[in-house]
Amino acid sequence: LPFDGTSQQVIGIVFDSVGLDSSSTIANSHLVFDIDEIRSASGQDVTIRIYGEKNVNAAAPSSAANDLSSRTKTTAYVDWSPEHSTQTHVLLYTPDISSIVTEIVSQAGWASGNPMAFLIEHVSGTGSRWVESYYTSTEYAELTGGSGVVPALEVRGNLPPASPPPPPMASPPPPTTNWPVWSVEGDHTAAEEHVATGNMYITSSDLEIPFDGTTQQVVGIVFPSVQLNADSTCLSVSACAAKAEAQGLSLGGNGYAFAGSYGSKGCYSYSSGSYEGIAFFGTGGTEADMTSALTGSKYRVQCEISNTRLVFDVDEVRAASAQDVTVRIYGELSLSAAQPSSTA
Repeated sequence: LPFDGTSQQVIGIVFDSVGLDSSSTIANSHLVFDIDEIRSASGQDVTIRIYGEKNVNAAAPSSAANDLSSRTKTTAYVDWSPEHSTQTHVLLYTPDISSIVTEIVSQAGWASGNPMAFLIEHVSGTGSRWVESYYTSTEYAELTGGSGVVPALEVRGNLPPASPPPPPMASPPPPTTNWPVWSVEGDHTAAEEHVATGNMYITSSDLEIPFDGTTQQVVGIVFPSVQLNADSTCLSVSACAAKAEAQGLSLGGNGYAFAGSYGSKGCYSYSSGSYEGIAFFGTGGTEADMTSALTGSKYRVQCEISNTRLVFDVDEVRAASAQDVTVRIYGELSLSAAQPSSTA
C-alpha cells in the first residue's frame, strides 16, 4: 500500500458477502490488515485514499488491464496516513469508513449478502505498507471471536472500536554505565560457513543466525583487539573508572587527575598512605605495562569478567524471525584468532 518497489498501484479488495443493508447501524467501520513485511519504506510517511466501488454487485478482481481503476468510485472517500510499521503480524486499522459503506448500501438494488469492494490509491508520500493479502490472524480471531481472516471489513456499530493491542515490549536495556566495548572492524571480521559444503561467505552485509533460507551455517565473529587478560585487570580508562567506583574508590585526588601519563601504567590504587582509597589510571602503556606487578602500597584494581555479551542489531524481519530457535555460542580456543578467510 501503495507502492510495489517504485511502481505505484491501485489496491482492490472485494468482500464476497456483506450482511448489511440501509437499516443497519453503520458506525465505527474499519478495514483491518495484518503487517506482512518490514522494509525501509515501512518507516516513511504516506497518505492513501480509500474509496468504495459504487456497485451493488462488485465483481472479483480479474486479469483484465485497468480492472480496478476503471471501476466507478463512491463519492465518499477517506484519506489515511497509516502509522509506520515496525513489526510483522501486527494488526493495522484504517480510520472510520462508515461514510463509504453507507453510500454503497444506500444504492437501489443493494441487498444484504451482496459483495462489496474497496479501492485504495496513492495521495502523497514515498512510504508503503506491506500487508497480507490473505492471512489468518490469531490476534484478530481472539479479539473478535471470529475466523481471524484478514483483510477484514468490520462494522462495530455504536460501540467504540477497540484499539489493537500494542506489540510486545522488548526487554529493558541494562542501566547506563561505563564498560569496555570491542567492535568488529568491518564486514570482513564476520563470516558464514555453509555447514553441508564448508563454503565460506566473508563479504556478507548481514549475518543469518543460524539459517540462510534453508541453508544451515556456522557464524563466526572476530574482534581484532580485545584488551583483557587472565588477571582481568582493567585495561581501559572507562573500565577502571567503573570498577574503582564500584569498589568505593575515588577517581583521582590530592592534586592529581584520575587518568594521566604516570610512571605506573594501567589501573591501580594504594592500600595505605596519603593516596589510600584513590584510584588512578596510567595512560600510554602496553598491555604488559598495565598488567605488571606493582610494589609498595600500590595494587591493581581488579575488573572481573562478568555481564559479558555479544550485541547485534536486527537487520530484517522475516517469517522465521518469529519462530523459536536455539543457538550455541563457543569461543575459539586460540591466542591469536585469525580473520575469516575464503578457505572452505
